[in-house]
Amino acid sequence: MSPSDADDAATVDVDWIATHIGDPRVRLVEVDVSPAAYDEGHIPGAVLWNAYTDLRDQNYRPRGAREASAFAVALRHLL
Repeated sequence: MSPSDADDAATVDVDWIATHIGDPRVRLVEVDVSPAAYDEGHIPGAVLWNAYTDLRDQNYRPRGAREASAFAVALRHLL
């Protein structure tokens, strides 16, 4: 995966991550439902987003899906 591909993708492959560990322009995010897994081990420098407390919309309803625009707003908080 090239850097230009990564600019347009929400996910990247292992090789891309390995070459960008420590790059101050890259923020790796682990999304999980429990901090315990993150606490047990994660990619160095990765931050934790808890799927329930950090990403769920305040008006969340189990039948609905989070809109892409709301997710994009959440991503901007990393910058």
